[in-house]
Amino acid sequence: MSVKCIDVRKSHHKTKWLMPWGPNHCKKLKDFDEAVSRQIEANDIVFAVHIPLPSKEMSPWFQFMLFIMQLDIAFKMDNDLSE
Repeated sequence: MSVKCIDVRKSHHKTKWLMPWGPNHCKKLKDFDEAVSRQIEANDIVFAVHIPLPSKEMSPWFQFMLFIMQLDIAFKMDNDLSE
């Protein structure tokens, strides 16, 4: 499972790793309702995954890993789009 990290830097294109766990872990969101209540925009949410898990070690079999991405999308009808 990925972790929803908050990235509120002004320049998102600069390199910075957002770690989902560990001593320098990122600020996390529980769900998208929390993001809406805290007024966090979609461009400030990063999905972070760190492989292998803390108690595991890397093996040659990791090259055969398959990832499935399932997205939960929040939608608002009254979103005004500018030209």
